[in-house]
Amino acid sequence: MVAFFLTKGWKAIRDFYGISLGAWVTLIFVGVGRFDMKLTDRFHKTINYPVFDPAMHFLIDKTNVQTTFN
Repeated sequence: MVAFFLTKGWKAIRDFYGISLGAWVTLIFVGVGRFDMKLTDRFHKTINYPVFDPAMHFLIDKTNVQTTFN
């Protein structure tokens, strides 16, 4: 088991998913550098991702990643 802490970006995730009372994130490795993210609130209910029509496309901002990051 691997544990980690978000130092940046939690507020964006909180606002995007509309989390108000706390939650935890589970990342599931699905292969070749891809992960599925599952959010669960503090009452053990799954938080579904928002649906946008038309669909939105998101990219990870890598501008602040240090050059030594592997």
